[in-house]
Amino acid sequence: NNGNNNVRAFDMCIDASNNIYIAGGKFDTLPNSVMLFKVSAAGNFVWEKFGNSAFNTDWYNKITFRNNLFYVRGTAGVAVYDQNGNEQYVISQYNTAFDVDFSGRIVLAVYTSSYCLIRYTNSGSIDITDSTIQADKILIDYNNEIYLSSGQMGMQPYQLVKHDSNGQYQWSVSGLPMTPPFGDFSYGLMDTGQNEIVLFGVNDTIIKINNSGQIIWKKNMGGLDDYIVSGKILGNGFILLTGTLNGFAGSDVNTKIYNTNGVEVWGQLYSGLFSGNEFAVDVDVDNNGIYVISQLDDSTNVMKYLNPASASNVDFSLVCVDSAWIDTTGMVQINVFNGNFVHMNYPTVSIVSPLGDTISTGIINLFAQLGNTYQIYQNTINDTTITDFSNYTFIMHNAFNPDTMVQITFCI
Repeated sequence: NNGNNNVRAFDMCIDASNNIYIAGGKFDTLPNSVMLFKVSAAGNFVWEKFGNSAFNTDWYNKITFRNNLFYVRGTAGVAVYDQNGNEQYVISQYNTAFDVDFSGRIVLAVYTSSYCLIRYTNSGSIDITDSTIQADKILIDYNNEIYLSSGQMGMQPYQLVKHDSNGQYQWSVSGLPMTPPFGDFSYGLMDTGQNEIVLFGVNDTIIKINNSGQIIWKKNMGGLDDYIVSGKILGNGFILLTGTLNGFAGSDVNTKIYNTNGVEVWGQLYSGLFSGNEFAVDVDVDNNGIYVISQLDDSTNVMKYLNPASASNVDFSLVCVDSAWIDTTGMVQINVFNGNFVHMNYPTVSIVSPLGDTISTGIINLFAQLGNTYQIYQNTINDTTITDFSNYTFIMHNAFNPDTMVQITFCI
């Protein structure tokens, strides 16, 4: 907004049309005011909203898009807007954390003498309450199950607790590390969509936890957790994080992608100032790009990277046949390596004989082949006596984004 009103952005999300919604506050005069901006997919300013009908002297620090509505949270409560910026309803309730389930119900972590967890109906009335830990983060998975975490108390173990979709306690995780002396305000919690939870920014560590509360792996983040860290789960299950790296001439924005085993596979370091501090604040992603909010000494920037995980970036020269054979049931098995970082959508493999006849037609039996993985494709075949496929042609079909049919060869 050209630096007007001394606004600060703290969170953002993207709708289905790639419009960007930015939540934050206006700090030019006291008291502060909550703020919501809309920016078009082309980067043009659309509208701004300051304040709401229930509370004004606060700032929004989290925004969630669910069922074509936007839910923006401040410590004083939650406001709900449509895509045109029209207020739907407001919940005035001091809280320490917030999320929205896939039925559009708001869940808040609160501190009262009776309970620490509240879920509201779609109209803003109280649905359920319960008590376990005083949470500073809430995550709701695809089954509407609720995860509460705590890490803002200094020199205490991080905590993670699960409640089911009815608010009933399920389990807590043991063996998590200790928080820093003054607590940790920037760690995060994400659902992979594969019955796994990811804790990140936990003493510069990523931790993957299964649906039963067991730790799967822990990986070091390489200094990414120097200040604020933010993350998203990509469509292939990879982990996208942006944070701040303390460099030679100040602090710089560092954005990385880790695979499902926690290995770094992509990274971009951005330094907008030769001498000074620049901090990552938030990250979001769509098929066109990765979007990062950063704060310089006196301003807020939005930067965009091309999304390396978009399936439209498949390089089929990196896809090859490792081996092929006919099993004891007469089915042909084709082991294919995808050397790309990105996945292929609904892929199939067909076989053409040296005479030009299609002897095995590809059958869709999986929705994707992830990058840097081997995948066995199984088809019927006209000739079950073949023992050597070295002179045969293999045709890979990627069903969409992009819809492509190409010849692939044996791996060297």
